[in-house]
Amino acid sequence: MNTNKKAVRYEDFGAVGDGKANDFAALKAAHDYANENGLPVLGKEGAVYRISETIIDGEVATITVKTDTDFLGATLIFDDEQLAADDGTQMYKKNIFTFLPDEPEYDLSDEDIIKLGKVKNGEKKLNISLPYPALLMLMNANHKIYIRYGGDANPGTTQTDLVLIDKDGNVDPSTPILFDYDEITRVRVIRVDVKPIVFKNLTIETHVSRVSIRREGGVIVRPYFDRGLKISRSNCTIENLTHKIIGEYTVEEQERGLSCPSYHGIINIEAAHNVTVKDSSIPARRYYRVSGTYGFNGYNANQINIINVKQPNFYKADGKTLSVMGGEYWGWGGVNHTKNLVYDSCELTRYDAHAGLVNGKIINSHVGVINLIGGGDLLIEDSLLEYNRLFCLRPDYGATWRGNITVRNCKVKPTSKVYHLSSLLWTNIYFGQTCYYPSVLIDNLSFIGENVPTTICMDFPTDDPKRGTILTERNIHLDTLESGEKNLNPYQPPKYLKVINNNANIKFYIEDIPFFDTTEVEGFEKISVEDALSL
Repeated sequence: MNTNKKAVRYEDFGAVGDGKANDFAALKAAHDYANENGLPVLGKEGAVYRISETIIDGEVATITVKTDTDFLGATLIFDDEQLAADDGTQMYKKNIFTFLPDEPEYDLSDEDIIKLGKVKNGEKKLNISLPYPALLMLMNANHKIYIRYGGDANPGTTQTDLVLIDKDGNVDPSTPILFDYDEITRVRVIRVDVKPIVFKNLTIETHVSRVSIRREGGVIVRPYFDRGLKISRSNCTIENLTHKIIGEYTVEEQERGLSCPSYHGIINIEAAHNVTVKDSSIPARRYYRVSGTYGFNGYNANQINIINVKQPNFYKADGKTLSVMGGEYWGWGGVNHTKNLVYDSCELTRYDAHAGLVNGKIINSHVGVINLIGGGDLLIEDSLLEYNRLFCLRPDYGATWRGNITVRNCKVKPTSKVYHLSSLLWTNIYFGQTCYYPSVLIDNLSFIGENVPTTICMDFPTDDPKRGTILTERNIHLDTLESGEKNLNPYQPPKYLKVINNNANIKFYIEDIPFFDTTEVEGFEKISVEDALSL
């Protein structure tokens, strides 16, 4: 290797680039050298680097990225066609590329955690000082939040808050603390003073596993494949990426009993701050009856910027039906324990907060389903929204958004004649946290298409079949229900519900029930329960 070079090329380490040879070892060696010497990496225009087996010296490996990488328009083939979860290699569990910081994360000492003490919602300064700014992951393993109810029920996740602090412990206003912590069992420290890097100008073809899933004792074995880019480095940008998916089983093949394994995203962001994906084309994947499969995932991350990213299968083949409708495709992506998720100038079928999002933006975009759980401030502005609800509060996690939602200068293209402000399904179980209906401001909302409504009402039933509709239960915010039983989920009403600049002259209604007695209402007409049921 010529030590005077200013960049590393894959061909310097033996990459063939003919689409047939397995170039994994050469690509890994090139990045290892580049990382050690602080050099950028270059691909080759027209090259096709195939990656199949990722085992080196008997161990499943990953390509670690710490420097700028420009593929110059080359193609990567992730060849999973014969990859099976039970082949004994565990290759399916490891991403092809992993973006890591120069300084790894670490845990705060027990002594410093004790010094930190109790932490409250909205706290502005923490009793901690570091020689650098950092993203802290506060956790209380003895308390579970976002307990999931329904068909995919689970006992919840560890209470977690991501907090961006300066070296003096001041909490950045963009990462407010959402929960009260009576105790903290662990604090992960992720340095954010990381040199920015860019990974760009490539096409990835994922040739999906064609090894159909199996059953054990009548139960479908459904592992998730991790064969993409895992980004655990702050200040990282993925630019000009085109993802193509080859070989998914068709609807007809699925009807014959064939099914691919589920995949996590081609991009998976975890334990990082300020990650941008821009100017890219990333499709959604097919839905295989049992579990969703994604194009993008975010976990325990802050400030994810999705900019000018288009989903080529936003619509089905008819060019007008959202691909998420009818169960053929899953949504584009989702996040867990994430703060500040931004869609800017995008066309994507799903903005999905699973186990908690704090703060977000959808601006200048075309979006399908907006699923929300979490809190803070969500701004939806100058966008086209295409679904039968303005936003959906996920009932399986408690239908909670502890904060404010602003919808400004947006157009809506409803997918059905029945249109609701939101879905709100209340259930009398404990979800691990107090649940809230958000305060909502709707400013200059208009409608287009074949299903323009004349009235909009809050969709306000319960998902507990034993109780009928919530319209028969008027005091879900109180500790005791009308029936006299204990309210395990005292659902908190919004501070305000406002419609302004209603230039479309749409009539907005809410039910005249005690739940809204303390809510500041503007632009909505309160109507009786009976009239609401007739809409």
